[in-house]
Amino acid sequence: KRKNPKHILFLGRFDMSQKGIDLLLQAYSKAREKLAYPLVIVGVGPDLEKIKNMIKELELDKYVRLTGPQYGKEKMKLLSQSLFVAIPSRSESFSLFTLEAIASGSPVNIFRIPGLSWVDEQASLRSEPFDVDAYAKNLVKMANIDLVNKMSKRAKKFAQKFTWDKVVNEFEDFFNEVLRMENK
Repeated sequence: KRKNPKHILFLGRFDMSQKGIDLLLQAYSKAREKLAYPLVIVGVGPDLEKIKNMIKELELDKYVRLTGPQYGKEKMKLLSQSLFVAIPSRSESFSLFTLEAIASGSPVNIFRIPGLSWVDEQASLRSEPFDVDAYAKNLVKMANIDLVNKMSKRAKKFAQKFTWDKVVNEFEDFFNEVLRMENK
């Protein structure tokens, strides 16, 4: 269940070239004076030192909390306390964490990239790929609790398309169709 928001959340691998954490930090830096929420960055990966250095360079020490990986109850607690989830990826396949965020009712702030094109536009705000200024504007826009509450309801409804039963049935239908085609 969603709780009173305490932060904006990024959760993922600390890999700037793919996950775009540098873009997020630049955008957050541009928007921080208009945001009442700190940014929590959760994960592990090869770019930890680069991220720490960038936080210092952008003077975000007071506004950004960097943690290691979080699992289970701690991960769910962070997600339930997030106003929204920032997913500034440069590339993605099908992001399971994006689906987890949406299913928990957390709308997402994303770039308009092919790997996230499946995300419902009513559960997300999108910026043109790697446009830091536009991403910063969407950070500010999503800091509106009324907008987030509307998006949260839409996000949960959209995520229902991806229940295990529905996905398994779709796979089964696909495999049956392939088998029918082979038997012709």
